[in-house]
Amino acid sequence: MNIDILQKFFLWCSIINGGLFLLSFIMYTIAHSWIYSVFNKIYNIPEEKFKSTFLFNMILFKSLWLIFNVVPFIVLCLIK
Repeated sequence: MNIDILQKFFLWCSIINGGLFLLSFIMYTIAHSWIYSVFNKIYNIPEEKFKSTFLFNMILFKSLWLIFNVVPFIVLCLIK
């Protein structure tokens, strides 16, 4: 496999996953009460637990995005 192909692959993975992260953050910021009401109907959890769980998942998603998409793209840019 060519380094150029891998570089484009990780670039697009980074862009798509970054967009999903940004969309999740915007949705949470704008429609927090609606999202909470949907999850409360399904899981019946208090709002504080929902906030902490959601923020933990956002931190986890961002960490995994950086480790598995952005870092390999940067490394491929450096070795090219």
